[in-house]
Amino acid sequence: MSAQRLERDIQESQNSEIPQGEGQDRLSLLPNKLSLKIFQRLGVRELLKCAQVCRSWKAIAQISSLWTEVISYRQGL
Repeated sequence: MSAQRLERDIQESQNSEIPQGEGQDRLSLLPNKLSLKIFQRLGVRELLKCAQVCRSWKAIAQISSLWTEVISYRQGL
């Protein structure tokens, strides 16, 4: 997956309906671009669990290029 595609998805997520700051957690207070970079470092199980936390985490976890990146990374290990 290209870094350009991920960057484009990050830009789209910033303009989309991802609710920011909806909860008391610190991740929801971060810019979407930074949150997505954090989510990139998680494994599949962790992403699935994160998607259940709140609406903003679910929206970030559902970005398709994030999953492509995670799967590609895991296969490369």
